[in-house]
Amino acid sequence: MSEEQVLVLARSALSEARFEPRGQMEHDPSWKQIIPYLVLRDGRDYYLMRRTRAGADRRLHDRYSIGVGGHINPGDGGLLGGLRREWQEELEADFEPEFRLVGLLNDDATDVGSVHLGVVFLANLELGFLFPPMGLNLFLSASRFQKPLPLLYRKALPFLVIMAVGVLLITYVPAITTGVVALLTPPR
Repeated sequence: MSEEQVLVLARSALSEARFEPRGQMEHDPSWKQIIPYLVLRDGRDYYLMRRTRAGADRRLHDRYSIGVGGHINPGDGGLLGGLRREWQEELEADFEPEFRLVGLLNDDATDVGSVHLGVVFLANLELGFLFPPMGLNLFLSASRFQKPLPLLYRKALPFLVIMAVGVLLITYVPAITTGVVALLTPPR
């Protein structure tokens, strides 16, 4: 499914959506709660979270997740507002990355999945560690090696450009990463 098709489907579903009491909807699979779901990538690595028993929803205890998701609240202003709020609530970061819509997630095999439809977004985090204001790696290097930060940026610029091109290609040409899986997956 293309990004445009996902957008059309998500907009269509959201145009028919309404807010209902969450407690009632959490256990009624005749309803699907539309949630933003964020997958985080840092270069070739993906974020993986193991839910602890400290969480309020026991259905999620000791389960693994490749992203973070949450409900849309009436004050969020829609799906992207809910996504931004979830980013701020779930992660400790002083920046907001670019979010790229990549697909839908529907898993009726679990109690949680049977009542949720995830609109999946991808965020690449590697560039946030290199470019201002979050150039953490370069800030640490400047401090450790007693070199001025502008000098380090000039020296690192060719590598930053190469990395930026690589991240953009991986982000906007999904076949680069998903093509191998498609080739290895037997036809149904």
